[in-house]
Amino acid sequence: MSAMWDESLVELLALESKILRKLNEAIGITRELAEAVDRDDQVSVRMLLSSRQAPLLELQELNAALDLKRCDLSGEDKAAFDRLVTQGGAPKIPAEEDVASQVALNRRVLEQLAKLDQRVSEKLCREKSVYRKR
Repeated sequence: MSAMWDESLVELLALESKILRKLNEAIGITRELAEAVDRDDQVSVRMLLSSRQAPLLELQELNAALDLKRCDLSGEDKAAFDRLVTQGGAPKIPAEEDVASQVALNRRVLEQLAKLDQRVSEKLCREKSVYRKR
């Protein structure tokens, strides 16, 4: 791996940490949304749907930043990025361990968010939920 990869690992860890913060923010709002749906509190539902949009948009921006970071790399470094970040693979060198752990944690939190979102969507939209098979 190159010196650029070592620098990239620091930047990747920072990006992945920001992603985790936004995922946690989105999960918190989605939990509140689930409670509002259970209470049939339409005012809170609308407010929470609106407030959830900001962290989701910020997540998109952070993922775009990851894509740009990948574009800066080439050869072995790009392959290491793909293995570590895109595929969630195991670290091959000790310097990659923190990034690999953060990526794995982010994937678990994202799965939790998706399950919670599915539950809310099915309660709120019933048969029109995007999660329902057509």
